Amino acid sequence: MTEWLDSGWAWDLLLRGAVGGVLTFHLANLALPGPRAAARAALAVFTLSLVGYLFCQRAELLFALPRPLALGALALCVSSTGWLWLAARGLFDDRFTFGPATLAPPLGLVALGLAANVA
Repeated sequence: MTEWLDSGWAWDLLLRGAVGGVLTFHLANLALPGPRAAARAALAVFTLSLVGYLFCQRAELLFALPRPLALGALALCVSSTGWLWLAARGLFDDRFTFGPATLAPPLGLVALGLAANVA
């Protein structure tokens, strides 16, 4: 038992759980009603992509998930830069709305990332 604790695996899981808890708290705050709903939604998807990133960086965690959840986590993980771009547009553009032109880059990254990473 002490070898497992000394290996760093326990600390890694502890830190991932703590970060996941903070991100879940952030998601709960973004779900509350407030101004600029489109910007809040863009920030929420970016926060979900960060949660997906927590799973994607440890293969053991990703393979332990059921296949649909693992593909969802992988899709969020590989497209996090697109969701960050969308969240930044939502934060700094007062007239931000979702549309085909704003959703195309993140969804293109989802398609490209899944095509590159799923056998």
